[in-house]
Amino acid sequence: MARLIREIHRLMGYPDTHWNTLCLPALEGMEEEKLELIRRALIVRQGRYLPPGAGAEEIYAQRDVWTYAVFAAALGRLGTGRIPPEGRAWLERHHECMEALEQTRRSTGPIHDILTRAGIQSERRFLDWLKESIRQGEIPIGTRGAPLHIVQDGLLLLRPKLFRLFDEDWERAEQKLLAEIPENMRTLRIFAPKNAPLLKFKGYVLPKEWFSHLPLRTALEVADLEEIHA
Repeated sequence: MARLIREIHRLMGYPDTHWNTLCLPALEGMEEEKLELIRRALIVRQGRYLPPGAGAEEIYAQRDVWTYAVFAAALGRLGTGRIPPEGRAWLERHHECMEALEQTRRSTGPIHDILTRAGIQSERRFLDWLKESIRQGEIPIGTRGAPLHIVQDGLLLLRPKLFRLFDEDWERAEQKLLAEIPENMRTLRIFAPKNAPLLKFKGYVLPKEWFSHLPLRTALEVADLEEIHA
């Protein structure tokens, strides 16, 4: 395990201060099989010019942040480890990196291709992805245009808006969710804001208890949404 971590450090090429802050904490305690997959992804990354279509100077200037994007995407797809806030802030300063990471969540784009060639497949549990995205603050909740809303008895997952964040084929994403939840939760429910009854929110409601350990920040009060019964 220590050998693989040293090899990942070598492939990333970061000085010890950056490595110890941005990378090592996410790898400690990880299974050897997953460490090997991350190592393979970094080997594949070395043979790619990123960002795509950029000139030599830009590729050289951004080599470290794109390597970190591959590292972060591998962690996310393997469902283990988290990059620290400093790492996410670094990525967010590079628009193309963030766009490529978003494409990866939809199983497309240059980083997705790197992970696939390294053997890190995109088969993920929908609920694992949803909880991790909430934990990372990547999905807005309760704000205008958000794909998630708090309702009286749980968390409303809007259809198809939320599913499109997981997969370009949103119906396939929806089927993944339905396969992971009990039958009594598979009914589409409709809600509307009290002050805008013509505005409909349609989706699935999951129990709050499933997300009790996560930061469900919302700008919309529960009482502002009412269920519409047919």
